[in-house]
Amino acid sequence: MHGLRERKKADTHEAIRAAAAVLFLTHGYDGTTMEAVADAARVSVRTVFRYFPTKEALFFGGPEADLGDLRELLDARPADEPVMQSLREVVEVFVARIEDGEELDRRLAPLLRDVPALRQHYLGVLDHAEATVADWARTRLGVGPSDLRPGLLAACVVSIQRVVVDAIIEGDQRPVADVVREAVDLLAKGFDQLER
Repeated sequence: MHGLRERKKADTHEAIRAAAAVLFLTHGYDGTTMEAVADAARVSVRTVFRYFPTKEALFFGGPEADLGDLRELLDARPADEPVMQSLREVVEVFVARIEDGEELDRRLAPLLRDVPALRQHYLGVLDHAEATVADWARTRLGVGPSDLRPGLLAACVVSIQRVVVDAIIEGDQRPVADVVREAVDLLAKGFDQLER
């Protein structure tokens, strides 16, 4: 019974997000209302707000869950694993998620450039992700706030997201997973000495 309820919640979440995406693409971000999304998804406005408290959260699909997963996934990596290997493994989890919705994300990506409210929300999510990675790396390396490596590493990891999204907006047609992996490889080459 519990599994069925969770599946129904997941289906409702996806139906609302899919309906919103169609409206964002046809009417623009500003031209889409939560009421219109509710109508298109055939749910109540209250249900839309229960799943997505803001229009920004609706656009991004609930990044707070991904941020929570980020720390859990990092903490779950073996303590003796090199930092870059841990990050690579965690990035692979998110790459798989990206691949699932890549076509839609490619179509929505230009709105991140064109809609100031979305850009602001997006940058806030990236700031939170950067702080999460820096805190984890500081703990993993056993260093204090005066050590620059955790913050520098976190800034570079989060920059991968920015660079990949910008590449998509500018028309890069390669699979997103390939672009992310290439960026991680480049970063790893620059951080070979991180733990020495």
